[in-house]
Amino acid sequence: NMKSEKSTLPKDMVARIVMSNDQYINPEYLLANFTLYKEHLIQPVHELLMKMSMVERDERWTVNVNRMQDDYSFYFKIRQIEVQNNEDDVNSYLRLLCWMLTASHPQLRYHVTRLVYGWLLKYTRLCNNLIDAFYKCNDPYVLRGIYSSVYGVLLVKRDKDLIHQISKLIFEKLYNQHFYVPSEIEVRTWTLKILEFNHLYNPEDGYWEIASPPYPRMDNLLLVPDGEDVYKKDYFGSEGGALKLHRSLFEWDFNRYIIGTNTNNASKTYFRDGVGVSLSSITEAVAYRIKHEYKYSKKLSEYDDTVTWDTRSSRVNERIGKKYQWIALGEVKAYLCDVCQIKKDWWGNKPPVEIPYPWYDREKTLFPSVSNIALLRL
Repeated sequence: NMKSEKSTLPKDMVARIVMSNDQYINPEYLLANFTLYKEHLIQPVHELLMKMSMVERDERWTVNVNRMQDDYSFYFKIRQIEVQNNEDDVNSYLRLLCWMLTASHPQLRYHVTRLVYGWLLKYTRLCNNLIDAFYKCNDPYVLRGIYSSVYGVLLVKRDKDLIHQISKLIFEKLYNQHFYVPSEIEVRTWTLKILEFNHLYNPEDGYWEIASPPYPRMDNLLLVPDGEDVYKKDYFGSEGGALKLHRSLFEWDFNRYIIGTNTNNASKTYFRDGVGVSLSSITEAVAYRIKHEYKYSKKLSEYDDTVTWDTRSSRVNERIGKKYQWIALGEVKAYLCDVCQIKKDWWGNKPPVEIPYPWYDREKTLFPSVSNIALLRL
């Protein structure tokens, strides 16, 4: 079978092999053998990765995705995968690319997102396939890349029917009855932007009005149990990566410039009864989610201790712990959008906005349809 150009193994046997052998949970191996495994192996790998918690997937898969960036020829190799001009091949290749979006390294994700966007631009019918395959994925980094790529395709194509088909799927899967409303602010932004764009072309659908925020919340993400000492330096563990995570979140640049404690004690965007939400409470909520919801592990801490850091602005490499910082903050912000008043003008006296759209938050994401020249400057 290994010498054949086409797999002859039964699908159930392939699934058992994947489950029992981590060799197949390796992105570099799958890319190198894509021609052999594209037909029967990619789908079982996809199903297995979907079933994993984020921390298990990051331990078994993402660390290997990150390491691929150390190969200087990686960006050349990933573009040279032999993909036949048929939708089945492209669909398998896109599944593999999308799972590489779990990477904590921003530069790697930017390039992979750009590739996903490029392929979807050629095979627009696969936009719905990807959304249907990944909408329940528990890693917001993957969903950010997919939905932003799809949005880029819609803006370029301006195809009324395509916009309707994709918006119908997103509405039915995520926003109808608010069953799977995205809990992370950037994923929520891209999906709502798609529905907003559909409203321009197909207002009769009514998706935009029904899907508009805020959304009912039964949880309280700012509630940290009494006795939970998030300020202990070894809160996440005593290993190097865990200590780096804590320092970044409570003392260093992430705390000062992303959460904003360098200049303020309270949020200038999110208000309750006219008072800005405490930035300390936001930081504590982020820490609690990383430890108890995502379950940041010793294994990830040991890996994070090996991740090199260049400068504050380079964002070539980032720890997986830093990935969890960004995701947890995005989820806390999405929660605040649902329970707070939001102000667009920091220093003016304008009243809070009537509808708390997630893009009123000031954190921005690279747009996938940016030019190749701009990408080279990353």
